[in-house]
Amino acid sequence: MQTFNVGDKECVALVRKLTPRECFRLMGVSDTDIDKIQDADVSVSAQYKLAGNSIVVDVLYHIFRKAFVNRGNDTRQMTIFDACAEQNEMEYTHGNPLRVVTLCSGYDSQCLALERLKADYPPFDYELIAWSEIEPAACKAHDALFPQWADRNLGDMTKIDWNNVPDFNLLFYSIPCTDISQSGKQAGFTEGSGTRSSIIWNVRDALMIKKPKYACLENVAAMVSQKFLPMFNLWQNEVMRLGYTNFAKLLNAKDYGVPQNRERIFLWSVLNEGKDVNYYFPQPIPLTKTLKDILEDEVDTRFYLNPGRVQEFVRDNIDKVTQYANDGIGEIEPMPNRLREWVENYEKKCITTDK
Repeated sequence: MQTFNVGDKECVALVRKLTPRECFRLMGVSDTDIDKIQDADVSVSAQYKLAGNSIVVDVLYHIFRKAFVNRGNDTRQMTIFDACAEQNEMEYTHGNPLRVVTLCSGYDSQCLALERLKADYPPFDYELIAWSEIEPAACKAHDALFPQWADRNLGDMTKIDWNNVPDFNLLFYSIPCTDISQSGKQAGFTEGSGTRSSIIWNVRDALMIKKPKYACLENVAAMVSQKFLPMFNLWQNEVMRLGYTNFAKLLNAKDYGVPQNRERIFLWSVLNEGKDVNYYFPQPIPLTKTLKDILEDEVDTRFYLNPGRVQEFVRDNIDKVTQYANDGIGEIEPMPNRLREWVENYEKKCITTDK
């Protein structure tokens, strides 16, 4: 039990932040792989950033499953004969592995998902031909997870000479969301604008020169918001001009086995070579996990929040919400009373006079 002194009273802490391990679990990373990252001497603050900037492994797993294993429409009932036929017809196997390149790789959730696919469908196999990452902590984590490919980092994706990169089948690019996210600068990703998010246009060279069969973009849902949809469509049209058929969909992590409401846009592109091509995004699956399944049994005291500061924070919000209510936003008028009630209950639960 963690306690803090608040004035002349002793408080029992009831509120804490998630640990880095819990954040990684919410991104679908296994405890074994979390151990590898933490054993690589990646700082706690860097671990939070890595988890927050990554892609949920479970979502990627199902996207790849629909591309490389179960290619049919999930809405049609698949028989055991269909499943056997698809495995027998699997294109990428030990003798002909899927050749992958990832950009803005992070610790490569993509490869973690492909590893899981490889374990679940033994005929399937892949190889990471190259990856691109410049953040030191991300590179350290990547090397810890995939030491066999430590020497394949191409560095800054805007400086890659694609003529010198071996051929590959799948290009996965996840550009910085700094200028797209609602919590970011919202400066956009117009070509030539110089924003961090505008490096998406450097992907064009990879598609034009290497012509991979598949390409996949992942980013925050705001990329297809009313503000940025015109820019997104410009990018889609550019990819189409290069010979690809696009399939776009918003997918939420909570629909693929992870107790997290995390919605992201995915653009799956297939080189069509003048032919009709299809791709079916995975259908949602029932959520059987809760946040309780993610939490650690024992947590260091440093992750608990001082009850006095929690109360101050909520009281500050009471003042702000009350101001909004006074400004005429009627639908939130009950909120100040609910917050006050929460503070009163919190104080009753956490404060004792015994020292």
